[in-house]
Amino acid sequence: MDKLGVDQPGEETRCIACCGRGRFELLRFAGVPISGRYLAKPDASLPRHNLVLRACAHCGLVVRDRLAMPDHDYSQIDRDTAQQMPDYAADLVAALERDGIVRADKVLEIGCNDGSFLAFLADSGFSKLTGIEPSVQLARRAAARGFAVATSYCSRAAAERIKAQYGTFKAVICRHTLEHVPDAEDLLSAIGALLEPGGVCLIEVPDFEWVTETLAVHEIWDEHISYFSAPNLQMLHQRLGFVPIACRQMRFRDTRNLVMSSRWTGQDTPIAAATYTAAAETVERCQSLAQAWPAYVTRLAAASVRWSHPVIAIGASHIQGNYVHFAGLAGIVDALVDDAPEKAGTFVMLDRPRPVLSTKTILATVDAGTLLRTAFPYPGWMDSIAEALLPRGVNIVDPYSADLVGPVRTHRVGA
Repeated sequence: MDKLGVDQPGEETRCIACCGRGRFELLRFAGVPISGRYLAKPDASLPRHNLVLRACAHCGLVVRDRLAMPDHDYSQIDRDTAQQMPDYAADLVAALERDGIVRADKVLEIGCNDGSFLAFLADSGFSKLTGIEPSVQLARRAAARGFAVATSYCSRAAAERIKAQYGTFKAVICRHTLEHVPDAEDLLSAIGALLEPGGVCLIEVPDFEWVTETLAVHEIWDEHISYFSAPNLQMLHQRLGFVPIACRQMRFRDTRNLVMSSRWTGQDTPIAAATYTAAAETVERCQSLAQAWPAYVTRLAAASVRWSHPVIAIGASHIQGNYVHFAGLAGIVDALVDDAPEKAGTFVMLDRPRPVLSTKTILATVDAGTLLRTAFPYPGWMDSIAEALLPRGVNIVDPYSADLVGPVRTHRVGA
């Protein structure tokens, strides 16, 4: 590495999007437990790892250091995403129609989970639907809905087996899967192998520029290996034989996704100068984030010394757990609020296991302390708790308030 922390040419850092060499360390979080795990006892523990993100110095594609934190095994995960169906789902169907896909065409969804989106497509009139899902339990549920489902990860090698069984497809949909896989290049190559010539690929991933624009670092998740922005996502597609049709930024709750449609040709296409310019701007935003987040954590630490205990964070999902760790609050938060039945009576690993309490319990027992508005996707829920506790003298803290964040955050979470 050079003195700025950028890997030098010759090191094994080839970017899958632009093929450039050289990355810089974007963010580093030490001693973070794997998120989304809940403990049954307060004396239990979880292993900790360092979560390290590096950004390509040429296109801004961000990748997680896989040596510092192990990859996830999705074959045994039983976590459906039915509640994550976006309110713009009809727009995805409309995009397929604009790109020439008709209801009688064969459509494949990679990472189909429990079949919720396949069911939405079926309700929209599509009749030839197939799914691929690595989770045994989720694939079984999708098949129970009447869909043909291959229980498998989707790789270039697996694509040949799937094609032998199901043939090729006019459209392949891959929603919130590309960012999870260890080899995004291989997955896109597999998609190309499964598409008919001229077929349409529709990819949906989180938009990392939402993080750089708004300082929403809680959107970083240890399950995500790649963090895409529009320019580098387009570069990756073009380099692997896809011609971009459109790349749209779509708001969903308190965050933003990228929806990219492209056409399979099998031949790489020249990347426009405007894309390189946009990629350079992405790099600049990543560099700004690398400075802005530590400065924010410093301001937050100074503010937190005035917080009275108990300090309670609203929400106990991976988003809240990650935020508390990333923001340096793991030794300050005393409890978390969550009403999901499966979390009742459990503990979240912060500096040590901290209890998950229901809203009912919090409202019945808390008459002092500090409430953190950290249920970022659910402002109504946060408002209801805050309105009940504020008259009792509980300090209500918006961790992304303007005085803490400064000028970087251009869109307020929950707005």
